[in-house]
Amino acid sequence: MGGVSEKPILFSDPMVRAILEGLNGKRKLYAPKGSDPSSPEHLARRLANGIDEPREVGCWNWTRITNGSGYGMLKVAGRMVYAHRLAYELSHGSVPDGLHVIHSCDNPRCINPAHLSLGTRSQNMKECSERGRARIPKPIKRGEDNGASKLQEVDIRSIRRLLSNGDTQQSIADRLGVTQRTISDIKLGKKWGHVK
Repeated sequence: MGGVSEKPILFSDPMVRAILEGLNGKRKLYAPKGSDPSSPEHLARRLANGIDEPREVGCWNWTRITNGSGYGMLKVAGRMVYAHRLAYELSHGSVPDGLHVIHSCDNPRCINPAHLSLGTRSQNMKECSERGRARIPKPIKRGEDNGASKLQEVDIRSIRRLLSNGDTQQSIADRLGVTQRTISDIKLGKKWGHVK
């Protein structure tokens, strides 16, 4: 956010409980007339209004919009921001450039400032891996293992042999039902480079 407040208002458990009690069961919070909807106090009320009832020493789960990774989001001053980052900034002040707000609870929906700290992206990735919550992408299937492949390893060896005998890329492509570009990429090692 680039600094919601240089003087944090301490978005804390007692404050959240007081805000929730003040809502009297209402799930919609309107700004009083004439108030600034981007003020830290109003933003704190919006955050408190968007969480489950806080547990004694647990996560404050965001119940509103989340992104594809499960992180809470809300619109502030016309742009979407992370709810946990806003909660951190309201409690501790601005996040310095190059740092991220990291969850100690491993719960992306949590906006409890007691569960949030600052760290670098590499620190966060290291913690992710150590705690077994890193998403490991599926390996890319290459060559014959890729179901969309028109060629097999035996074809690649044949293409290389034909090229070394002087056949044109276009004539080889026509025989195998692929493009001349595919033959060129095979020749240059851009495709099927793993086949020797």
